[in-house]
Amino acid sequence: MHKNIILKKIQCISTNYDELSSDIMLALMNQKKTIFIHLNMFNFTILTENDDFLSRYSEYSRLYFEGIGMKIAAYILGQSWNNDTNGTDLYPILFNQLEKQELRIYLLGATEVVINNAVTNIKAYFPKIQLSGYSSGYFSEDNESKIVDDINSSGCDLLILGMGMYREADFLFKNYELLNVSAIWCVGGLFDFVSGNLPRAPKAIRKIRLEWLYRFFVEPKAKFKRTFITPLQFFPKIIYHHYTSNIFKEDIGT
Repeated sequence: MHKNIILKKIQCISTNYDELSSDIMLALMNQKKTIFIHLNMFNFTILTENDDFLSRYSEYSRLYFEGIGMKIAAYILGQSWNNDTNGTDLYPILFNQLEKQELRIYLLGATEVVINNAVTNIKAYFPKIQLSGYSSGYFSEDNESKIVDDINSSGCDLLILGMGMYREADFLFKNYELLNVSAIWCVGGLFDFVSGNLPRAPKAIRKIRLEWLYRFFVEPKAKFKRTFITPLQFFPKIIYHHYTSNIFKEDIGT
C-alpha cells in the first residue's frame, strides 16, 4: 500500500522498497515515460523553488518520501512515522528485477572515473544486466543534444540520472520530450557509492538514521549546506505553512 503525503503543494509517496521497485518495473512494462524522484529535504527545497519544472512535469513525475528530515517533519505535524526509500538501498532490489526482465539501462552522471568504476562494479554484481550505454554527467551545453541522441540510439528502457537534483531537473526540463525511454530514475549521488568512490555509513549508523551525519564527516565541504543550512530553511517553512494554510495533509491510497 502507498501512503500519499501532500507537503506544501507537493505530493510524495511513502512506501517500501519492493513496492517502489514494482512501480518502476510497471512503468517500464507499460512504456510510460515516468520520472521517479527521491524527495528528501534538499531535493524538496530545490523543486519548490523550480515552479517551471513542477508545473510542466508533475503529471509525469512520482516523488518518493525519503530521509530522516522528511520523516521528522511529518511526525512533528501529527503524521505517523512514515516509510521512506532511498536510491542506494533500492539499487540492488531494482537491478535484480531488471536482470530478470532483460530490460536495458543507460547511466548518466558523475565524473568519467566514477561512472567507469560504477559500470565495472555493476557488471561484476549483475552480470546479466543489459547496459546499453553510459556517460559522465559533466558535459557542456553544446554536447547536450549529442548525449540525448546517444541515449535514444542506445535503445535503453530506463535512464538512470545521477547528476544531483539541480542538474537533473534542468536536464529533464529541456529534454524530457526528446527522450525515447520508458522511465527515468533520478538517483543523485548513487554512482559514487556504486563505484566505491565514497563509502556508505556502517549498518549500525544507518539503522539509527545517522547516515547524514556520517556523510558530513566524509565530505564536510560538499555536505555543509545540505546538513546545516537546508534544515534551517526547510522546517520553519513547513511548520509555518501547516499552521497558517493547513496544507500539510495525508491520505491513504493504493
